[in-house]
Amino acid sequence: MVSGYSKTKADGQSIRPFSVLPVSRFSGNFKGMEVHFSPDVETQLQQVASATGKNAEQLVKDTVARMLEEQARFIAGVQSGIEQAERGEFVEHKDVLGRIERLFHS
Repeated sequence: MVSGYSKTKADGQSIRPFSVLPVSRFSGNFKGMEVHFSPDVETQLQQVASATGKNAEQLVKDTVARMLEEQARFIAGVQSGIEQAERGEFVEHKDVLGRIERLFHS
């Protein structure tokens, strides 16, 4: 398991806001996966698939693949931010507020 940001509390306990399992650890372990949707969701999937010229299965596969890519980017961004903060590379709260204020008034 790959662990995210880790700090130690005063009592010696480790704090880990999140943990990430690498995709490669599970690749090849699943022979197939079956997912069941409610009739309403199935109807919506069929409607969207039809409108986009795909079948429902391909729509689900494409949607899940995009969601997983977004999740990986989000986790990488959070990890990068944590690493920057640990190196002291951050902007003070008051400076962020000033930047936002300038954006709205420019």
